[in-house]
Parts: sequence; structure tokens; C-alpha cells
Amino acid sequence: MAAANRPPPCAVLLRGVDVERPSDALPHAWGTIRCRTRKSYGCGQHGQKLVEGLTLHLRIVDDHPNLTYSLCIRLSDEALRAIQSELGHGDKPLVQAVSGGREMYARGLVFHADESLVALSLVFRLREDESAYHLVYDAAGESLSMAPDLPPDISSVTGPPIPVRRRDGGGVDLVVMAKLLEVVVKSPEQRRRPLDDDGVLCVWHMAPPSPADLSSSCGIDPWQIKNRRFQQGEGDKEDYFFAHDAFSFDGHGFWVNLAEGVLHCDMRAAAAGEHRSAVDFDFITLPPGSESEFGYDMDLGLASMFRTMGSAGDSVKYVSIDHFGAVIGDRMVTVWTLHLDRGHSWRWNRDDQFSVRSLWELEGFKEARLPENLPKCPVVMPGGALWFLLPNKRKTLADSMDDHVCILDVGSMSVLWSGRVSGFHSNAPAVLPSSFIKSIDPLVPSGS
Repeated sequence: MAAANRPPPCAVLLRGVDVERPSDALPHAWGTIRCRTRKSYGCGQHGQKLVEGLTLHLRIVDDHPNLTYSLCIRLSDEALRAIQSELGHGDKPLVQAVSGGREMYARGLVFHADESLVALSLVFRLREDESAYHLVYDAAGESLSMAPDLPPDISSVTGPPIPVRRRDGGGVDLVVMAKLLEVVVKSPEQRRRPLDDDGVLCVWHMAPPSPADLSSSCGIDPWQIKNRRFQQGEGDKEDYFFAHDAFSFDGHGFWVNLAEGVLHCDMRAAAAGEHRSAVDFDFITLPPGSESEFGYDMDLGLASMFRTMGSAGDSVKYVSIDHFGAVIGDRMVTVWTLHLDRGHSWRWNRDDQFSVRSLWELEGFKEARLPENLPKCPVVMPGGALWFLLPNKRKTLADSMDDHVCILDVGSMSVLWSGRVSGFHSNAPAVLPSSFIKSIDPLVPSGS
């Protein structure tokens, strides 16, 4: 029998986050994400009141076996007054509509989600005034931390934020790769000099909050800026580098451009040191043949549609799906593992390779009646299984608009689970392990 009737091992978390008033009715079943402590870092005199008035909810599409979840933030009246004051409208009547309303625009975006950490951004806009924040929810400590947007001398972000749990148990760091505004590159020769690299790491240190901390450090910028330093001859590889994805593994940080290569650093070194200290980076090439398959003008969405890189247990995996070929069933799926060779250089080993047709011919695939379409948007699961999206091709107007999901054990070539997703519009899905559900209070019926 197919695995579709087993409890799902994961959920697909939509990237968009709605922000609503408590009086707004939620259309789906929803649960409250438990949060014992809330702490604002450097968000001004209204920051602590704002974060204390934020309640996170997880919406569930109650339609088994649909795997679609989404986050919702409910904003209390006290939090709404705090953000109005922060935006310079504290003397005005309390706005009544948020999240796209004509009075105030508020919206969130999920950057990262795993079994214990969720990182997202939150933007408030009232007339011509705007304020942006970073939020990190820690399921292990049931805590919510908030910091202001990056410093004003940051011109652009070149990769998604990475939340990293410190090994000493002292909290979490949020690390963002970005570029400085004031650096001007005058010549190609200057660009290749490591000390002239305009890329930086922005590091936000979060510590477990205590009652004495809740009212402290209101105006202190929580972001530390660290300069990047490349080995001689490697700085030019980063000139126009943009990361499709970013993740941490065993104390290492990886920023992945799925068409060009990977930037890597020791996250412990990034967290240590003073403001403006240097962090050593190196460049990891993609597995053999990967760089030549696509040119440098490859569409960013196309890259993440057919490739991924992430951690799985005690290793780092890279997965690619052939995006070309006359016969879809003959296209290949290849899995590589990254190894640190003798502690000096990185090396790729090819672990598995199979055709799309061999996936279609699996007994579990047929029993689940999954469509024989090209798998897309691969995701490496924590245990090493592969998550694929199988786009639905509607033949009639009565057919479901949901797409299909297949979770594959590559070692045994067996389907572990299959299901459906609704409203999926991202080329890089946020797949939330089911263990995260332990942080949610009992579900409330829709319309409450």
C-alpha cells in the first residue's frame, strides 16, 4: 500500500504571512504557536510593546492529505498603538484595518523554517511611513525575538537570513549576507583584492531574555557588521554573487547559488570577534558538470525549480534534476554529498542517480495515483529523504487545482509519503517538519 494514509512527516509552509486584528475571523482551522517569552532588540521605545502584542498562529488546510500550512500574526490593540507611535502617528485614532487595508499595510515573509527555528520579516506601512523588522521564533525555548531592519548603510541583501543555534546553548544568531552602500569599486583590479570586497555579514546575537532585559537595550543597534575576507584569487568569484538559498550545518554557513557555486564560512568565527572584524570565506564549486549545464544568465527561479542544496543528518547534499531532454521519463535525478577532504578542501561524491521513469514505476507511486510529470522544487529532508513537487495538469475545469507531493527514500527507492499542496507559488518551498507541530496549542475550528 502507498504511504498516503500515514501521518504526514512534514508540512508545506507558504512564504507569505498575513497580519490581522484579533477580531478578524480565520478561514481555516488554526492553532496558536506557544510563546512563553518575547524580546525586542534595539527596536526603540515602542519595540517591546510591539513584540509583546504579536501572537503567531499556524493555519492548516483541513483537507487530508493536503500538506498546506501558513503563518498568521495577530496584532493586539497595544501592539497596533506601538507601531502607530513608531511611525509617527501615535496621536491619531487607532486604525481598524491591517494586512492590505487602506489604513495600514502589514505583511510578513518566511525566510527559513526547520524543526525548531522560523525566521521571517515583518513590514508595516502607514501612509508614506514604513518600519521593517526581523523575527525569529525558537520552538525549543518557545520564545519570539525581534530586531529592526538592517542598518541604513546596507545597500542590498544577497542571500536569505540564516538562524543559527549557538553550541553553548546561549541563544540564536541571525546571519544575513549583504553589501555595503558606501563602497565604490573603481576598477576590475581593485575588485579582485580581498580587502576591497564590499560584501559583509550582518550578525544579530539573541540571548535568552530575562525580566531585567525586557526594558534594556531599547535604542542599541543589535546588528554587528563583519567584513568578508577571501583567500587570494577567490574574491572575484563573488563579484555579483546572489544566493538562492542559505543554511547552516555543524557550525558552517553555506550561501548557495545553484548556477555558480557556494560561499562558505565558519559560523563560530562569524559570531565571535568585534564589530568590523574579518571573517574568512572560501568558494566551493558545484558538482562536476553543474556549472556548464546552465549559463550565468540562468533564471533564478529556474535554478531553484530543478536544484537544491541542504543538510541531511550528518551530511550536506546537492540534488539536480535534468531540466532538458525530449523524453521526460529519461531525464535524470542526481544526488551528491559534500565532504571536507583531509580538512583542507571540499570534495563532491555522487551517491545516487535515477531516471524520472524509475520514479513513476515505483509501486507506491502508482498506488498513490501520482501524476507522471517531471518532479520539481526538490528539498532535502532532515533524515535524507527527498521531497518533490509534481505539478498538476488539469484536464477539465472540475479537476483539482492542487499540486502533488512525493517524499522519496532514495536508498530503498520507495515512496515514504504522498499528499497535496494548495496555493503553492514559490520555487523554493519552506518544508516544515511535523515535529514543529508540538509547539502548537490545540486547534480551533475555522471562523473563530
